[in-house]
Amino acid sequence: AHITPDPAYRLDLVTGGERPARVDTALVLARGYGGFNSAMVVRRYTP
Repeated sequence: AHITPDPAYRLDLVTGGERPARVDTALVLARGYGGFNSAMVVRRYTP
C-alpha cells in the first residue's frame, strides 16, 4: 500500500484522524452487486 505521500504531489491529505471543517458540498458514491454503481452530489441548502 502507498502509506507515505509523495512530496512531489501537493495534496492536502487528511490522515490519522478527522479535521473539523464546514462541508457545503459532498460526493456520495455507492457500489453494489451485479455492477450497480451510482454517484450523487449533495449541497447544503442556503435560502
